[in-house]
Amino acid sequence: MDQNIIFCFTGTGNSLKVSKDIAKSLPNCTIHHMSRENADADISEYTRVGFIFPVYFLGLPLQVAEFINTLVIPHNFTGYFFAVGTYANFRGNATRQVNTILRQRERGLKYSSNIKMGDNTIAFHAFYDNNPNFEKLNTSYEHDIAKTISEISELHMRYVKREFWPAKVYYHMQISRLSNRDKGFSVSQNCKQCGICVSICPANNIGIVNGQPVFHHKCEQCMACIQLCPIMAIDFNGMCAKRNRYKHPDISVEEISKLHMKRKR
Repeated sequence: MDQNIIFCFTGTGNSLKVSKDIAKSLPNCTIHHMSRENADADISEYTRVGFIFPVYFLGLPLQVAEFINTLVIPHNFTGYFFAVGTYANFRGNATRQVNTILRQRERGLKYSSNIKMGDNTIAFHAFYDNNPNFEKLNTSYEHDIAKTISEISELHMRYVKREFWPAKVYYHMQISRLSNRDKGFSVSQNCKQCGICVSICPANNIGIVNGQPVFHHKCEQCMACIQLCPIMAIDFNGMCAKRNRYKHPDISVEEISKLHMKRKR
């Protein structure tokens, strides 16, 4: 029987949207969070194993790289690995990184693609799209996702393109500074202590101390806590107050929280 599984990392819903659309087109396909707890999932019986994630700093979120590097891959596994990166401005080297990790484990990607989606980089000055054209984005998305779904369904082979070395340099420079970046987060007195920021953080980086969110220095800079706070109580270095918030319009906060709580055994 044809069984399929997708491992997804998402902050504001873009990658979950892609995961859901691909999963609907495949028989017996389930979606699971790329968490450390799920790295021991038994994939031996799956025809297709997918990794779907956002592009951060022109590369992979650290948690995604760690997950793929520690995923238990049976010695005799011959399934179809595919990867889809979601991006707002630049595709970068993320899918290439997935292929490199798998090749180091004597495997490799059979298919990869990148899909442009809405921008959630609210704490970055240069490129944040404060007023996205959702009609244009949706038209582009429908074209790209249809092609990707068709090719994955047919077990199409699409090899990863050559690595762009300036992007690699930029990625490693930014990632080396990542662990301390959540020191820039601040929580206003308007915080209602609802706990949404805790449940939607894909890195499990936020806890509650004395009723207030506290950041534990393993942030991936997904910006979900800022973007999805219902009263906009979280900021980053004072940069976000006048900026519009973004969440994929087809994905609910509840769906994101549910994905992060789901564990594959």
